[in-house]
Amino acid sequence: MELNEERSSNSMEFVKQMQKLPFVEEILNVHALPDGFTVFFRAEDGNAYEIEMRPASLAKGHDEIRKAGSYTKRKQERLEKLRQKIGM
Repeated sequence: MELNEERSSNSMEFVKQMQKLPFVEEILNVHALPDGFTVFFRAEDGNAYEIEMRPASLAKGHDEIRKAGSYTKRKQERLEKLRQKIGM
């Protein structure tokens, strides 16, 4: 399944939905970026985090065909490298 970047989206709707997530205590700030937006929030663990979102068509490596299977393969490769680093 290829990702479809042609559908329009509303950035502020993403932020509204984030506020409903059980681990999000408070949205601290939202900044517009030339190619997306970034959200700073405080989580239930007390730490502040940043999430940066942009359309996949503007993401690094988008020239590769993005399929669900390729994501899983990349994730497995990263996990294997991590295991090698820590000696598992």
